[in-house]
Amino acid sequence: MKPALVILAFLVMLCLGVFASTSKRYMKMLAFSLAIPMVKWPTLALMLFSAEFYRGTVRGMEVALSYLLAFALLVALAFRGKAGKFFADKGSLFFFLYWLLSLPSLMNCENFLYAWFEIWKVPMIFLVYRAVRGYCLYTRDYVTPLYGFTVVSIINFLVVVYQHFFVHVSQAHGLFAHQNSMSMWNVLAAAIFFAAFLNKKTSLSLRVFAVCFVCSSLACVRTYSRGSMIALPIALVIVALISFFRNFHFRLPVRLGLVGVVMMLGLALAIPKIMNRFSGGASNSARMRVVFAEAAERMIEDHPFAGVGLNNWGIKINPPYTYSQHREEFRMPENYKDGIVETIYLLTWAECGTPCLLALLAFLFWHLYKAFRLTHFNKDKDEFWIAAGCAGGLTAIYLQSTLEWVLKQSINFTELAICFGIIAAINAAHREEEKKLREQKKLARREKLKALSQARKDAKTEATGETQGGAAPDIPPEATPTGAPS
Repeated sequence: MKPALVILAFLVMLCLGVFASTSKRYMKMLAFSLAIPMVKWPTLALMLFSAEFYRGTVRGMEVALSYLLAFALLVALAFRGKAGKFFADKGSLFFFLYWLLSLPSLMNCENFLYAWFEIWKVPMIFLVYRAVRGYCLYTRDYVTPLYGFTVVSIINFLVVVYQHFFVHVSQAHGLFAHQNSMSMWNVLAAAIFFAAFLNKKTSLSLRVFAVCFVCSSLACVRTYSRGSMIALPIALVIVALISFFRNFHFRLPVRLGLVGVVMMLGLALAIPKIMNRFSGGASNSARMRVVFAEAAERMIEDHPFAGVGLNNWGIKINPPYTYSQHREEFRMPENYKDGIVETIYLLTWAECGTPCLLALLAFLFWHLYKAFRLTHFNKDKDEFWIAAGCAGGLTAIYLQSTLEWVLKQSINFTELAICFGIIAAINAAHREEEKKLREQKKLARREKLKALSQARKDAKTEATGETQGGAAPDIPPEATPTGAPS
């Protein structure tokens, strides 16, 4: 029954994509809606196969609504002939390599179904990446996909408020399955909203982004996640520095001062809890991070090139495998299932091997490099603040990912794919503009040389004519009159 529903869902989205191709306005609605399903991610997803209690990066073969909407948007672009090449740039190539180089790990998998969950997930998120890139490059509209983030941010904040005042949870998780997932999502979103607030001119969208920045920042703080408490200030400082040195204007110090005052007030209210998290954090948590890292090192030593198996960490960390050597230290019962190493870099290295890790790093840092590079251009346009926000947010979550693995969760990876798609589109548009500029300069230089050559020919012709006109004409002897003196 479920496979039939998935096929039906793709057929419906195919029809929706064909219909959306008739108008850019419909395509814009699809681009806006890509992030909206994050408010109810599991509920709005079809789960073909599920392993709900497995402790892995993904627990089922899911077809999320965001994937289906991205498919519809790609169909619309294809009908307009604007879907682009499969490997349109190095970002697409690195994304594909990351997926391809994870496949050799299947040789060492104990459970192929768990590996299939991850093999299925990455191409689905690739649909989101290519749909966003294609739409933004075709329409030169880079902001619409980010408006979907504003909806998620506000709704998530309202849920956090409810959890704080009515449920009294110790660490709010909002719409997300875990507080770390929510904190990482909001670090990236807050950086982008902050960049918009600092650099956009006064408008309704500026007020929306300002409200969303406050919502994301407060939600991030309320998780009391130590990783986000480090990552969020780093993101905001990077955005502020880029804005100050690359796009300074008279409104910038005022807005920075306003943000500083609000943040100081919020920090004053939350400082007791924050100090408690850092000073009174569970020592077991820190120790578990260390022992999981040591277990990852043992896995890498055993299988340096192919890893122990994609999404099979949750199996290999437990008996009868001997990678985990801490169970007696923590007095764990025999049926207890260990968790996941708290860094995506060691996790990818242990599960999929060195080549796959290098592909992941290339994929992540190519987009980060492009984000920083794009801040040198388009200072008075939307492209600048988007690039600045992504530069700060990506730097922060990459650092946070050394402490938490949640970037590989579907909802966080989808947010990342949307941001990457926008960066790739801005970069491609800038390359097209540079190419046109080079062609114009080349054409102008050719025309100049042609004009100079013509001017030289004209000058030579004139000089020749003047020389011939100034000489005495030769008179033949027959033309001399009779009797005239010779």
